[in-house]
Amino acid sequence: AHNNLGTVLHDLDRLAEAEACFRRVLAIRPNDVTALDNLATTLRSAGRVTAALQPVSGALLVVMGVLLVSDRWLPLISPVLAWYANAHWPPI
Repeated sequence: AHNNLGTVLHDLDRLAEAEACFRRVLAIRPNDVTALDNLATTLRSAGRVTAALQPVSGALLVVMGVLLVSDRWLPLISPVLAWYANAHWPPI
């Protein structure tokens, strides 16, 4: 229900409320790819592109079945995340 509400709030440009809804979903189901993607889209819509990369990376890791054990992997996946951010969303 919170995911659907967040989507409606995003469409109404009530981004802070939408973000809160998606974070509620993720508090219960941290690997919910739809909520991760919706949160990333909402953060990007709010102009918080850097913050949006965290849920995007989370969604990618869940989808790929990769466990990110430490920050040492971040330099390796950063180019992929940058590509995804550019390909997934239209320019601001």
